[in-house]
Amino acid sequence: MLFPLPSGLRHAVAASAAQVGEGQGEGPRQHDNMVVRSFPQNSLVSRVGRPTLDRVRLGIQILPCLLLAACFQGCSSDRKPPPALTAVPLEEEWEFADPDPLESPRSTPIQPAERPATPASGAARPSPGWVALDDYCRFHRVALEWDPQGSMPERIRLQGTAGITTLQRDSRMANAAGLRFWMAYGPRVVGDRPYLNKLDADKTLLPLVHAGPSGHDRRVILIDPGHGGSNRGTQNDTGSLLEKNLTLDWALRLEALLSDRGWKVFLSRTKDKTLSLSERVEEADRVGAALFVSLHFNAATPDTSRTGIETYCLTPAGLPSTLVRFAPEDTAKVYPNNRHDTANLLLAMSVHRLLIERTGAADRGVRRARFMTVLQGQQRPAILVEGGFLSSPEEAAEINRPAYRQILAQAVADGLEAFLQGSPAGGR
Repeated sequence: MLFPLPSGLRHAVAASAAQVGEGQGEGPRQHDNMVVRSFPQNSLVSRVGRPTLDRVRLGIQILPCLLLAACFQGCSSDRKPPPALTAVPLEEEWEFADPDPLESPRSTPIQPAERPATPASGAARPSPGWVALDDYCRFHRVALEWDPQGSMPERIRLQGTAGITTLQRDSRMANAAGLRFWMAYGPRVVGDRPYLNKLDADKTLLPLVHAGPSGHDRRVILIDPGHGGSNRGTQNDTGSLLEKNLTLDWALRLEALLSDRGWKVFLSRTKDKTLSLSERVEEADRVGAALFVSLHFNAATPDTSRTGIETYCLTPAGLPSTLVRFAPEDTAKVYPNNRHDTANLLLAMSVHRLLIERTGAADRGVRRARFMTVLQGQQRPAILVEGGFLSSPEEAAEINRPAYRQILAQAVADGLEAFLQGSPAGGR
């Protein structure tokens, strides 16, 4: 059996072979990194004594080199780079329907897909477009489970360092260890392979599948109670509960909790005061805030059935938003806060997870929007939390309870701590 040898070992083997076979025919020949020893025909067939001894001596001298070469080959094979990815253009103008509520994913590990990697050409970092999900997962060392012939062919599961993430075919709604978040596009199946928009996978999926340390450790925050003064915000059906008052109470409770933990806390307002959105951004710059959290309550009047909590961060450039208020939006525009796209998402997931767990409210997911001026110009990770619907009589009654607003404040405080400590966004 012949082994490809590194250049240094080839020279050593060749020298040994030449020394043993001196005067016994041709010297060693090299073919395509292989060392081949040639002898005249009569010395190998008609002679038995000396050639046999020579071959034994040759084997003894060459064997350690061959064994060492085999070890080098084994080591190098373990470090083969992942296959290159190829992005392909697909039609992106789709309408996606929300799926039924996703069940909590199982905790058992997912086995890597058995499908062999499809040979792909192109750069290791492909241009924007759509990419085969099996190639993408293999490239980023993510386990993939999808059975198009199984009982749930619409469900695609992935497992990385942060736990299990579940995608739904043709749906933008996804699930990270039981917590909802929104993709910009849903997975699309072409032939027998699922595809994802490459930019969406990089900006949304990968940070959650392989969530790591946030890289932020400064406990300096600006808390922004939404609205105020002449801007009353939303209200309940009777007008007795105003968003501007409830957000201020929530913010003051959060300030006390964080201050007790050693945070340096600033508020954009501490009383019923009118503030522009740009003034809130400027205040965060003035105090040198490391994080920004804007607190709000929702409404869907005249719909009184809608309930739940949702958390927003800025939409990455090049992707469509979950919520669009001024259509059409300029998806190509880059805002200052876009430099924190990954941290924004991880912060939103950390805070949102604790809010859902502590309150038991309906999970409306982590979403993205770019029309929110209070997020656009932030020079730090920033999120906006909608803590429930005042248009729902039942949820408004809960929000009106001081004990419930304390739970909201405690959840945000714990979520901020989890973000700084680098707890996986998809884990608990």
